[in-house]
Amino acid sequence: MNNRALRAMTLAGGAFVIALASVACGSSNPQPTPIIIYTSAPTATPAASQPATPVVTPAATPIATFTPWPSLAPTPVVTHTPTPTAAPTTPPSAGPTSPAASCTASAGNQAWFVQAANGVKFTVYCATKLASGWGLALSPQTTWSGNKSGGTVLVYYQYRNTTTRLDVCEGTFAATDCAGDTGSLGAASFGGLSGQLYSTADGFAIRVAPGTNRAYTIVGHNVTQATLVSIGAALKAVPKA
Repeated sequence: MNNRALRAMTLAGGAFVIALASVACGSSNPQPTPIIIYTSAPTATPAASQPATPVVTPAATPIATFTPWPSLAPTPVVTHTPTPTAAPTTPPSAGPTSPAASCTASAGNQAWFVQAANGVKFTVYCATKLASGWGLALSPQTTWSGNKSGGTVLVYYQYRNTTTRLDVCEGTFAATDCAGDTGSLGAASFGGLSGQLYSTADGFAIRVAPGTNRAYTIVGHNVTQATLVSIGAALKAVPKA
């Protein structure tokens, strides 16, 4: 064996000894080697495919529609209004043959009283013997209307352009017409009909059968008790033509 081979063997043996020594030194203080375990995630077992269930949409239930009963058309009420005139200095007359000749009003409005008397089922009264200066008022409106229950006649008189006024309500008038009693004063006449006299906030009133379809009332605004009692007694019935 030549020298080169011997030298190589010597070096190899030395290296082996060094390696054993290193291993020996390292084994004197061993360190635990961590063990890592890899676990694969469980694989879900696919469910057996099922045929899709069709979605059934329920048909909408129609909503019943209420049909109201037909309304009966009300019976028309015919209202007639005379033409108001300025208070005359002398009450005109329609002539001795007119059924309303004694009514205090112009000749044209006297004819209106005859029309009203024929259009309602009760007796119509008008004011008579009013002093000069009295006439139909421009406001409120003087009207009449006929219906199956009897009808209504509303007449308003005014003394010149003052607040002195007479309200005459006849038939089935509303409680708000010719209203305003504050106290009873005894008996009084409404064109010969037996009534009651009342005081009001600004005058007096005479009432006959209030609340019926044959009611009569005359209210005097800014008139004395004696004046209204006299005017009420002088009211005249208008004959039906």
